[in-house]
Amino acid sequence: MAATSASSMEVKRVHKVYSDRGQAAEDLYKGVFCRQPDKIEEVLRVYPEFSEFVDAERSGDFAKVKEELARFPDLCKAFLASRVMIIEQLTGEKDLDVFKVSRDMITKMHVKCPSQAHNGDTHMHYASSHGQLGFLEWLSTKNGNVHILNKKGETPLHLANSSRIACMLLKLGAKVDALDIANLSPFFVAVLSNRFDVAQDLLDAGSKSLNVLFHGATLMHFAARYNKPRAIEFLFACGLDLNASDAFGFTPLDVACERKSSYAIILLKQLGGKERVR
Repeated sequence: MAATSASSMEVKRVHKVYSDRGQAAEDLYKGVFCRQPDKIEEVLRVYPEFSEFVDAERSGDFAKVKEELARFPDLCKAFLASRVMIIEQLTGEKDLDVFKVSRDMITKMHVKCPSQAHNGDTHMHYASSHGQLGFLEWLSTKNGNVHILNKKGETPLHLANSSRIACMLLKLGAKVDALDIANLSPFFVAVLSNRFDVAQDLLDAGSKSLNVLFHGATLMHFAARYNKPRAIEFLFACGLDLNASDAFGFTPLDVACERKSSYAIILLKQLGGKERVR
């Protein structure tokens, strides 16, 4: 009996707290932004019509988000107020299109130091690595530096996660073959991260990294070492020598065998890879 009573009191409390749709909308956005599923569920128990907005916001479907906000003006007001407040706190600016900055992007920026994270990543790095083209465009109008380095010596171009981001950075003057402190180029990083659209853009922009030796080895050796069959296919299609020797005389197949990179071994042999003559 006591349990039933307590449950009834909880339901009444929820209805009382969220009797105002505007307040419910504000708390709902905070729940989504702060990733508090209990808070979201609490609000949706009273206003299930907000569920499609939550799904759209979680998935980053901004077209659907706008559609849902048009249906619920009070939700829109709370959404915009919360997001604009956060953006203003982080950037000091008020003219950024709030729909061009994803929830994940804001969360990461909010958790880190506003201008620079512990690893030295700046807003430019975050925008590049998270595919935030709109945010990157806006930063470029605020003197965003495409050459800025994080603690690894990486430029935003090293972290470009899509062709559109890479092309934007190159258009803004990013150095196509900038090296980080490990002497790795954006092309090297893109290939071993399976971002082949970015890698192709870099080649098209004049990158000379395809045939460059990294620590005495070709990129094919690294793809074999880290068991990256898709990278091997891409490099082979680009014309990189399948049987080149590294500084120690090892071929990519030697490296793959030594590292027990099973997928790389199979593919290299299929493509004609050979072990060194002993």
